[in-house]
Amino acid sequence: MPILKLKIGSRVSPLAWWQAEAVKKKLEILSPGIQIEIIGIKTSGDKFLNQPLYEIGGKGLFVKELEKALLQQEIDLAVHSMKDMPQEIAAGLSLSSILKRDAVEDVFVSQDFSHFHQLPPNSRIGTSSLRRQVLVQRLRPDLKIQAIRGNIQTRLEKINQKEVDAVILAKAGLERMGLKYQEILNWQNFLPALGQGALAAQWRSDNHLLSEFLATAVDFETETCARVERSFLKHLCGNCLSPVGGLALFKGSGKFNLHFQGGLFSPFSKKDFYTTLSGSKETPEELGRAAAQEIFNQGGKEVLDLCAKNPQFFSKG
Repeated sequence: MPILKLKIGSRVSPLAWWQAEAVKKKLEILSPGIQIEIIGIKTSGDKFLNQPLYEIGGKGLFVKELEKALLQQEIDLAVHSMKDMPQEIAAGLSLSSILKRDAVEDVFVSQDFSHFHQLPPNSRIGTSSLRRQVLVQRLRPDLKIQAIRGNIQTRLEKINQKEVDAVILAKAGLERMGLKYQEILNWQNFLPALGQGALAAQWRSDNHLLSEFLATAVDFETETCARVERSFLKHLCGNCLSPVGGLALFKGSGKFNLHFQGGLFSPFSKKDFYTTLSGSKETPEELGRAAAQEIFNQGGKEVLDLCAKNPQFFSKG
């Protein structure tokens, strides 16, 4: 029995809407004649932009209203950025990647400078990401970090208003919006957020018909890599106070062609923790767990504990 109607819930930002539209178009191709409506839902994360995330609830603020709408059957499907998904999702809901992953890298954006290393000393660089804050300071300790939140357009406006000299953003988001950037930051030196560039679909677990339908829109490599990255974060007990990054990808052939590079970046010292492992596509969660254990073996748990105990450190930028 085909699905005839579907309500997709989305945050109301231009980027979130673009992402929901992309999923809508794909599902319409897979099921011609289906009627799909996108419903905008403003989340707490979109409303409270003047406070750091740690003060108001963390990444879950970007999804809880959408999860509530799912559970109350106001929508059938929610579309998120995978990197915004907290480790714990609401009971009764399922989560999967959807569509093929886009660009994973971060990019440098500025009106006056073409390259990150061209910024003069004491330049102000805007980002709310703790991972980006630490990585920027590793490369350029002479720069001043300014914490900024909001959608892409809001952050770019900070440059136009001369509040900052540059910002670091996700390449995927800018390209989806048709916006320009000045420089791509090499992901091996500037590890991206876990899940960056991938989209997440969330639905009620008891909707088996929708689950089967959505499976036709899942890209196997993207889903497998997302499972590695979310497992890494889960076993690190990572959250919005954890400056971690990483990327899983397929390289070469053979049984162990699933590769992962992850990192934990200490804001309290210059010591960072890296892991590079390979595993089987049959057990992606095990690869993520093993990578997290390597971070712990290097002493990373102490840094994670300090991050959890000192959230005010990050609000200063």
